Amino acid sequence: MQTDSIKKNLVPAAIVIAGLLVAGAVYINQAKDKAGKEIPGILSSQQAADKAINYINTTLLASGTAASLLNVADQNGIYKFQLKIGDQQYDSYVTKDGQLLFTQAINIGEKAREIMNKISQIGMDVVYTSPLFRNEDTVARILEHSTKYPMFIHLDGGKMQKWGKFADISESDMPVFVSEKLNERYYGELQGLNKGETKRRYGEEKVQLWRRSYETAPPGGESLKDVVKRTIPFYKKYIEKDLKEGKKVLIVASHNSLRAILKYVEKISDNDIINLEIPYGGLTEYELDESLNFKNKKIL
Repeated sequence: MQTDSIKKNLVPAAIVIAGLLVAGAVYINQAKDKAGKEIPGILSSQQAADKAINYINTTLLASGTAASLLNVADQNGIYKFQLKIGDQQYDSYVTKDGQLLFTQAINIGEKAREIMNKISQIGMDVVYTSPLFRNEDTVARILEHSTKYPMFIHLDGGKMQKWGKFADISESDMPVFVSEKLNERYYGELQGLNKGETKRRYGEEKVQLWRRSYETAPPGGESLKDVVKRTIPFYKKYIEKDLKEGKKVLIVASHNSLRAILKYVEKISDNDIINLEIPYGGLTEYELDESLNFKNKKIL
């Protein structure tokens, strides 16, 4: 009986951050010099690669995740560069004028297949994610390697919930519940600024405080404490209900919304939560007891 109850509450809070780079070609704005004037014509390989890395870090990746440039070379009329995200290395391409970034060489398909293989060994009954493209895209890519079809069900009201109300979900479908409560932290006036520009405008000390502090929010934005306030009531209302019913839950979300959930699940203090890092493309299994208290976690 005890064994069954533990298995019933074995939660693959399979926390996944993967597929954050959009396949295909992405348009990057015209490069500008320090005076704000546009740089015409061909860029050097280093300039183009630096511009691409800056775009990836400020636009495509979740907060807390960063790409770094390893090398760049001229290949067949465009620049091929190698970048590192977490412990993974990827090849990508950028045109010589720095206008088009091709990220399809970043093979997240293999990572998604690897994650799905691990999840299939645990089992999965329901998925929760946010409406951010990178999160829904991650879910879709993972489930490409599953036998089940994702049914995205919105929980925030409005037309998306009304029009997407599925009455008949079969055993061949995977319910994927979507809510803005799981969105990434909102950075207010810092939104869309690259890290270098933000530090020049506000100073490195303030930027570090905004990024690492639990309670201090950037101008017009959210602190991690604010993210906890919107995320945990949602977790208690929906996810804990599923866990109590013995369902195995997969949560696919961004860095700070996951940190908020883990703060609650692991009972991490306000001071210690700033030290919690979640691996890029990572998958973590959480084991809870019958009362949904944290017992153990395992990085898969």
